[in-house]
Amino acid sequence: MIKPHFTPTSNDYRSAVHLNSLLIAVCAVAMLVMIVGMSFATSWVQLVVWTVVAVLAVLAICMIAFIVGACGGSRRG
Repeated sequence: MIKPHFTPTSNDYRSAVHLNSLLIAVCAVAMLVMIVGMSFATSWVQLVVWTVVAVLAVLAICMIAFIVGACGGSRRG
């Protein structure tokens, strides 16, 4: 039976903090890669490669956020 309302425990809070920290770290790395790669690109090919890497990093962030939201928000049992 799914409980519609529940009080989060300290373990739930710690899990949410850890997942949030992971998302922040991934976002920071993605932004750093994007800025450094686009700043030091010497040709259009390198610029395209760094742009693709940045887009893939953003897609990975979105996938992680979706998985966390889809799996972490429900209580079963």
